[in-house]
Amino acid sequence: MVEIFLSVYNGEEYLEKQLDSLLSQDCTDIIITVRDDGSTDRSAEIIGRYIEKYPRKIRRITTHSEDCTEDTSFSELMKNAIIGDNDTCYAFCGRGDIWKPDKLSKEMEKMSVLKQTEGFHTPKLVCCDGEKGTEIPSVSAYKNLRNDKFTLKQALAECPLLGGSCLMDRAMLSLCANMPGNVDYGWWIAATAAAFGKTVYIPEQYVQYTGQVKESSENFYEQAAAFLKIFDPKFNPAQRMYVTRYADCRNAGKLVRVFRIIFGGYLRKGLKKAVKHIFSC
Repeated sequence: MVEIFLSVYNGEEYLEKQLDSLLSQDCTDIIITVRDDGSTDRSAEIIGRYIEKYPRKIRRITTHSEDCTEDTSFSELMKNAIIGDNDTCYAFCGRGDIWKPDKLSKEMEKMSVLKQTEGFHTPKLVCCDGEKGTEIPSVSAYKNLRNDKFTLKQALAECPLLGGSCLMDRAMLSLCANMPGNVDYGWWIAATAAAFGKTVYIPEQYVQYTGQVKESSENFYEQAAAFLKIFDPKFNPAQRMYVTRYADCRNAGKLVRVFRIIFGGYLRKGLKKAVKHIFSC
């Protein structure tokens, strides 16, 4: 089974098409857990109508917060995940994301291979590329992401995958569910996978983005500090050093940042983007 986390906020324009795309997946053993983050449009009405029509496929989490971020929404969705067996996987569908019919089946094929080749307790992650019509045929290329292979250092500084494309197993969820509500969920998943798990990337575009393509957070140093606080007992000495040095950049002078980030192996981007990263965080 796959539990799909769906974050909704004032999404009436695309919500029906979005829900239809999830219900039309050729991987049919799914349940959609919806969190409406205080919508003031017809989103709640649309969700209710779909729940009446598909009561075994869709459930809604009641929220008391209004206008929260997508990251906070996914943090709460992970914490409220359905208790399933060890074959249950979890996927993320962001606000306005529309999936191609074979998105889940292609990712589940890769997940099946990972489960055969990796140990039972190894956290596993599969992700793919996305598109925004003809305007942006590859979101990964547009954002200069390096999804195929990335180290923990690079995950800290680059957020090298699209959070809305991710499919994870229960072992990965048990780690990612520790995510605070004020961090970029794609960044958190990437850093967690780099530190503790195995990742497979599919270069094809299986997610269509209808809204503005979200830019990466400019708060990576603070996020790294939160990551260190939560996972410090699980880090090996090298990982602890990498995360600590990166998190400490928030209090470092600009020259120290330049030296540590560029020469410390944290970035694979071009010099111009590296400089922008260093001075914007």
